[in-house]
Amino acid sequence: MAITVRLRPAWTREGGLSATLSRLPRTLVSAAKKSGAAIPLTSGLRAKDFSPIPLIAFLVFALGRPYRGIIQDPQLYIARAVADLDPSGVGRDLMFVHDGQFGFSLFRFVARAMVALFGPAMTGEALAIVAALAWFFAVRALARQFVGGGVWAVVIFAVLMPNAYGAPYPFGFAELKAIPRPFAEALVLAGLAALAARREIVCVCCLGAAALLHPIMTLAGFGVFVAVLGLEDKRWLWFCACAGTVSILAGALGLPLMDRLFIAIDPSLRSLNESRNAFLFPSRWPIESFPPLIVQTATIAIAAHLQQGRARRILAAIIVVGLGGIAIAAIFGDWLSSLLVVQVQPWRTAWLMAAAGAMALGVCAVELWRRGPSGRIVLALLVLCWTFNTALGAAGSAAILALSLHFGTSWFAPLLKHQYVLGIWIFTIVAATIWDVRLFAYLWEIAVAAPAGYDNLNFSLIRQLLAFPLCAVAVYFAIVTPRIAPLMQKNCAILLLAAFFSFGIAGRQPCA
Repeated sequence: MAITVRLRPAWTREGGLSATLSRLPRTLVSAAKKSGAAIPLTSGLRAKDFSPIPLIAFLVFALGRPYRGIIQDPQLYIARAVADLDPSGVGRDLMFVHDGQFGFSLFRFVARAMVALFGPAMTGEALAIVAALAWFFAVRALARQFVGGGVWAVVIFAVLMPNAYGAPYPFGFAELKAIPRPFAEALVLAGLAALAARREIVCVCCLGAAALLHPIMTLAGFGVFVAVLGLEDKRWLWFCACAGTVSILAGALGLPLMDRLFIAIDPSLRSLNESRNAFLFPSRWPIESFPPLIVQTATIAIAAHLQQGRARRILAAIIVVGLGGIAIAAIFGDWLSSLLVVQVQPWRTAWLMAAAGAMALGVCAVELWRRGPSGRIVLALLVLCWTFNTALGAAGSAAILALSLHFGTSWFAPLLKHQYVLGIWIFTIVAATIWDVRLFAYLWEIAVAAPAGYDNLNFSLIRQLLAFPLCAVAVYFAIVTPRIAPLMQKNCAILLLAAFFSFGIAGRQPCA
């Protein structure tokens, strides 16, 4: 005897969902006791009831970020765990004897426990996979606050667009590595999703957990949290002003850690850091580091204009916090040589701006295309921006023009006509194709000169040549939803699965 449970309309309302879920188990149990029958909870589920879109998005995410093993930063964290487990051997290395950095993160203890259980190689893989899953679902939660439909299209934009921030190559968001950064990023994104949903307590808990893993990466989240609530309640701004005053006073009094605020870096050590770690000083960044900031600012500004309420304030705060962190690093760290500011690295708030910029492009693609000729021309200009995002002249000009057309639609109305849309998009597609294909004429040079991970064929194909085509397909399904969409989606999922098992697993690098 099967029991059928009819779902009431409360399932369609957010307010009644929790109450319905809480009553459902009691209803099933009481009905089962009366009838004495088993409850086939999965009898009504069929294969066609499951959408392959989440699987497609995650496979695109995984293929575009090949796991490289325990190299670069994971070497430090895994080696720290091995040193803790072998204090009389590896632990006697001077790097670990005089270590003071790892004490600011709980990730050290997690890695140590996992290395003791599974060994270094498996620990590296497991942490990278969990980090990827956490980041993927966190960005989906935040995307849901910005668009009603087309959430997965926004996620696909976030995982395919350029992820570097600061000086090119050293860092990128959503890294598939055994490090605490992607975990902290995921918690910050989840916290901002809770903030957009007006769940401040959940947001604070997520940001607190992120701070326990990587305090520096959490600065951006706390900055956005305070800025958004400060716009709604000025007492938050007064609280921040008081906290800043207390911090300066603590530094002036010479309290531990805060006294570094007034300590200048030794010139010889600064010269060494400028030559080996130029990313710490914004004035040492190459010129191609700044066009992405212009592109991200323009994209987020347009996406914020398309939003309402707290979602708009969150996007605006991301711009202020991202650029403000770089300005603080340039003034107090680069110019005044404050040791504490250089060590805190406030420029890293740019990671949230980079991630939000990629998501904002997805939001603009879904929303602007529905707004007729003016929106479609602005979208074409944004695509040009992101195609030439390291060329200052092209990216800056296209970004300024996109902002002008979007916010001055009434002024440029005679130019925003249907007959111009096709020509502009043809130019955009041809220019983007030529710019991307040119990379494959120099694959050997890229393989030699690019940092680890950027010489991978998966990265070159998924994140360079196929990025915009895949994003365009995602937007098409989000807007049009043709009848053959389910069949095409399933075929795409099968194709990506085959590519994942062929290139993602068989072609991955061995663990170091």
